[in-house]
Order: sequence, then C-alpha cells, then structure tokens
Amino acid sequence: MDLTKLLPATARKLQFDPGQSFAGNVVVEQINTLIEQRCALTIRRLTDPATDNDAAAEPTV
Repeated sequence: MDLTKLLPATARKLQFDPGQSFAGNVVVEQINTLIEQRCALTIRRLTDPATDNDAAAEPTV
C-alpha cells in the first residue's frame, strides 16, 4: 500500500526534474495519469470491501 501512495508523487517529481527531459512530453503525461488512476484504484480495492474487485469499475484507458 505504501507504494501506491509514493509512486504517483515520485513519477510527477521525475517528470518535472530539470535534469530530465520529460516536462511537456505528452506520452509521459499520459503514463503519469495512468499511474495515478491505477494507484487510486488499487487503494480503493484494498480499503473498500464493497468494491469486491469488480472489473467493471476499472477506468478505461
């Protein structure tokens, strides 16, 4: 669960790191958005028993 909380912030930090050339890259932005969505979904599934791992609740990419 710790990873699902740390990963989105770490990805954003890396994206905007001046030493990298990821800022403004559309594909990197899409990857970060997907990381955020999947981490949020994982947190919901691990903490909300009513979710019951329903595949229909997954956001489409």
